[in-house]
Amino acid sequence: MASASTPDGRIVTKIDGHARTLLTRHLRDLLHAKGKFDEYGKDAFLSSWSSGDPAIREPANLLVQAWDAAINDLIELLKWVHGLEIGYQAVRPLKAHEAVDGIGLADADDLIAVVRARNRHTHVYPEVAADQVFDAIVAFERILARALREANAYACLHGAAIPGVPST
Repeated sequence: MASASTPDGRIVTKIDGHARTLLTRHLRDLLHAKGKFDEYGKDAFLSSWSSGDPAIREPANLLVQAWDAAINDLIELLKWVHGLEIGYQAVRPLKAHEAVDGIGLADADDLIAVVRARNRHTHVYPEVAADQVFDAIVAFERILARALREANAYACLHGAAIPGVPST
């Protein structure tokens, strides 16, 4: 395990990389994708998602792709932040819920529900309806800032910080 005074440099590098990609690429892509809708909202998303026309489906596809990338990076970031306590070798086999629970996020259950919705969508389970995907995207946006602040506070306790995330 890494000590609070000297965090493992490999873990800090992973935290920095995932934070940079999440904050400067995937979240910007998510905002850009939302802007592709004439009027962003659930009805517009459902209409786009269910269209037979690829041009009309494009905004929904872009939004889902950006959300998928953002949630993946957030979970990887949280795993590596938890790695500050549990050590480098213990991070790879971590499941999302183990990292979220290990950090003690207030919105842990909501975040895991978002991850599960993302996994169901990614693995193309037919029962994942467009409204479930949209609700998961909205939930992700709602809990993201708090999750990042809490993860940063956890990282600070272990001698590191998430770049670009303010301290609480």
